[in-house]
Amino acid sequence: WSSTREGKEGLWLKSSSGVGEETLLITTQGQAIPTGWSHDGKHLLFSEFVGGRFFDISIVPLEGERTKRDLLKTEFWEYNARFSPDGRWLAASLAGTNGVRIFKATHGEETGRDAAYGDDSYSVHFSPDGRRLLTTSDDGQVRLYAVNDGKLGQPTSTSLDGGQRPYAA
Repeated sequence: WSSTREGKEGLWLKSSSGVGEETLLITTQGQAIPTGWSHDGKHLLFSEFVGGRFFDISIVPLEGERTKRDLLKTEFWEYNARFSPDGRWLAASLAGTNGVRIFKATHGEETGRDAAYGDDSYSVHFSPDGRRLLTTSDDGQVRLYAVNDGKLGQPTSTSLDGGQRPYAA
């Protein structure tokens, strides 16, 4: 989880059983929001508010040397990111009308995008088989894409009844 403790902004760990001490995983430059796990459960993906201006996506190992590695640092805010179930792809939701993008998880090469969004995209989730991607956006749309080898198909889009701003799905 993310917290400011002992005067340090950072990500913390504690056993889900509740046994043991809380442990500082890594200190961060600003607010950090955990967004997902690697497919093998050995890395934590998080969005970090850097320099008071952008959210960037980084990863940190949960074992051994816990050194943060930046994964996505675009000119836009990357709000949320998720690994595909097989660990090959990283999907990210972006601020403004920049929509969603898919990157190779190993080195960040972009493989797919849809920028036809009317406002911020907040949430991205792969289906358990990795063949579909669900996104939410402040434009009031929930979009479902087919995903094939890191490429996005045409989305099926639905407006939600009762207002806009579906933050999470």
